[in-house]
Amino acid sequence: MVVIFFSAMSFRNGLLTFADILISLFLIFPLSVLHWRGTWELQDVYFTPEDPLRSDWISFAIGGNVCVVELLLQPLLIEYLNPKRRCLYFVVSRLHLYIHGWAVMCYWRGLWDLCDDYLTEHWINAVAVYVVCQLTMVVTKTVRTAVGVPAAVSLDISDNLLEPDLVYKTPVNELKIKHIFSIFCVHIFKLLTLLLLPSL
Repeated sequence: MVVIFFSAMSFRNGLLTFADILISLFLIFPLSVLHWRGTWELQDVYFTPEDPLRSDWISFAIGGNVCVVELLLQPLLIEYLNPKRRCLYFVVSRLHLYIHGWAVMCYWRGLWDLCDDYLTEHWINAVAVYVVCQLTMVVTKTVRTAVGVPAAVSLDISDNLLEPDLVYKTPVNELKIKHIFSIFCVHIFKLLTLLLLPSL
């Protein structure tokens, strides 16, 4: 009887896991990719389309600066935004997420295209940068960061929705510019790794 119960639970959990994988693979991931693509294409159209290199630098600068401001705002939002005031919390937290998400996409687009512009002209450059990035990610224990894209799915219903995504999980009250700088270094290495892997 106990064995039948556990095998039924295992079968049910297996079905739920399989359904979760299918929903993520065929619904969430494609929507995420289309969101990114649409954001990048809008920047192609509106950020100095006649000068692609300048457009890349504009995306990189806007993305980097807005991300820093957003990360610095997160501790203030956590401190002063009361989740019990549901409507205000919902509007402000979602607005923060959408602005931060757009900035991250600007940052990715800028860095990705700048790497295309400056680093991947020759396969030796691709190999050298890839090796440096991979070694740096191994030393900083952030290799999993490169594996998570696009397979990392996060829901907007978490209690710690406004907690900054920091590499070394620095407490919010100890957040400093040096921590934000480390985030950008890790993301630069992650982007370079993802960009250069197909070139090899």
